[in-house]
Amino acid sequence: MTKGEIINAISEKAKGTLKPDLATYGKNYRAISESAILEVLNPLFKEYGLFYEVRVDNTDLRIEKINSGLDQAGNLIQTLVFVATVRVQLYFGTHDTPCLFIFDGVGMGIDSGDKAMGKALTGATKYALLKGFRLQYSYDPDAEKSEDINSITKAAETKEAPKKKKQEKEKTSTEAKADKKALATEGQLSYIKGLVSRLSMADEVFQSEFGCMPYDTNITMSDARKIIDRLKEIEEEGLPF
Repeated sequence: MTKGEIINAISEKAKGTLKPDLATYGKNYRAISESAILEVLNPLFKEYGLFYEVRVDNTDLRIEKINSGLDQAGNLIQTLVFVATVRVQLYFGTHDTPCLFIFDGVGMGIDSGDKAMGKALTGATKYALLKGFRLQYSYDPDAEKSEDINSITKAAETKEAPKKKKQEKEKTSTEAKADKKALATEGQLSYIKGLVSRLSMADEVFQSEFGCMPYDTNITMSDARKIIDRLKEIEEEGLPF
């Protein structure tokens, strides 16, 4: 038999026999194990004298930071996981023809422990079998809407926005209070004295206007700004003292 004849025969005989046997996720996704696939295929392989060998063509393993949800305060929780990608080739043959045809498969596995590579290898193998022999079962990835990969991040940002606004407001308020308590700089005090000298303003007049003497060193930074602004206004108005 040719490659096409074997694939068509197995596809036809396996039709309607595959049953998803793993967990159900949401409304559409029902997972199927490698064991459930082989339970259907192994008798057919035996019938046609077919065997296969899995050869790993390429692997990749990296550590990624993923968004895994929100805590009670609405803060984003990030977790480190292993992400493995495996590319395999399934070599099919018979007693007379050791390499009759090849199926390619790619799988990805994500795990917080040491199972990522195993998950990737299993996924690559079972989907190569499913697609190669055109095996049908209830799950089609296009049957469900894809989740926005940034949905958790967006949700966190939405919850974080009011909190950040409040924190910024509190920070501004704290800075304003600190500014009121901070003493005037030497430059400000010197500038005040210079303006007073230019205006020939008597100490008594200054005290009456601002409640302190021009040579006082305990003037706050906030008050110093107000005094300087007022003295400039007086200078522009040309008021005599």
